[in-house]
Amino acid sequence: MSVQPPGEVVEPDRPVEKGTLFCLSCPYRDAIDGAWTVVETNDSVHYLCPNCGTGLPARRRLSGDASERPQRPVLDGPGR
Repeated sequence: MSVQPPGEVVEPDRPVEKGTLFCLSCPYRDAIDGAWTVVETNDSVHYLCPNCGTGLPARRRLSGDASERPQRPVLDGPGR
């Protein structure tokens, strides 16, 4: 019995929307607010693949109390 991923499988000719996360170990991909298992700590957010359980690199939270913290991680990179 094979397990079907709850998100989508990468299709090379299909455009990828912003806010899409990709599993590092299997072809699963989904929106950042999709079916990912989210584990939150005081200073970071961890996303786990719902298909294979692989963790994506953790994202640090902004400082401030819990009501000021973003629901999604801040994406780092040049020009942001």
